[in-house]
Amino acid sequence: MLGPVGVGKTFVSTALGHLACGASFHVRFHRADALLRKLKQSRLDNSRDALMLELTTIDLLIVDDFALDPGWSPDGRFLVYSGAEVGPQFPVYAVTPDGKAHSLPAISLSRGARRLVVLSDGKLVALRGEVGRGDLVEIDLASGAERTLVRFADDFVIRDFDVSPDGREVVFDRLIDDSDLVLIDR
Repeated sequence: MLGPVGVGKTFVSTALGHLACGASFHVRFHRADALLRKLKQSRLDNSRDALMLELTTIDLLIVDDFALDPGWSPDGRFLVYSGAEVGPQFPVYAVTPDGKAHSLPAISLSRGARRLVVLSDGKLVALRGEVGRGDLVEIDLASGAERTLVRFADDFVIRDFDVSPDGREVVFDRLIDDSDLVLIDR
């Protein structure tokens, strides 16, 4: 099930899981990050076969909160992705292509800021604010220092954005079904 943050995907999936349980189906619900940690740990402690048997013999496996829009660094050295939401916030993590953790300062963003763009100068561009409304910020991935690039009016609702490879232009997808171009002088 795909959809924007806050529309009720988790609610619907757990409701379906509850109905399946009521119909005597064997159901498991896992957050994607927790399940991936469990799979990694099972490989380390030699319990992988038992875990795989457990996961493949249930009737319905619900996996919630995949990072749907991770962002690669332009040089391909690491991938940034969103962790599990804890309340209205989620942490940002990074991994190398071989699956090892890539060191980042502690970065926490709010719901609705799932789009993460890494620039060639080691900065991360994201939306900071509430679901459907936020300001565009740049976060230094070495220090965690943050600066606001664009402060949007309250009625300027962004659905998505993208940044040109040189980091000088940003394209916004507004809720009113048109796009605006903004040039950011750096």
